[in-house]
Amino acid sequence: MNPAAREMMGTFLLGARTTFSRTITQSDITLYAGITGDFAPHHINAEFGRTTRFGTTIAHGLFTASLVDGAVAALLPHGCVSVRRTLTFTAPVRPGDTITAVAEVTQVDDAARTLTLATTCTNQRGEVVVTGTAAERLPLSIPSSP
Repeated sequence: MNPAAREMMGTFLLGARTTFSRTITQSDITLYAGITGDFAPHHINAEFGRTTRFGTTIAHGLFTASLVDGAVAALLPHGCVSVRRTLTFTAPVRPGDTITAVAEVTQVDDAARTLTLATTCTNQRGEVVVTGTAAERLPLSIPSSP
């Protein structure tokens, strides 16, 4: 491992954490449906959504979980490669919900250049909507600043 990467690993303390927040819109949900091909009616059809137990359309679970990437990017500005994710979906996300994703360092593996993170997404009412873990591999080298 080069000295810059070693220095980078040394900067991560257990408990270091970052957040990323976004208010989810129906347009976000529809665009995600277009990207993934998941056009299930409970995601994109407002009339159908009103007939469900949710009372409206809901965001795709993986779309919500992907907000964790914003928190990870803030924590690891030189980049990383995701090597593992675990997810548990605990509540629906509706258009208009503001989701705050949190990534917190729970383990540092210097030999593997890997950080393990606890991840959580919470809505504006404080309800946890997604929980999980992430393992992120750090780069072999860090680009020099311009």
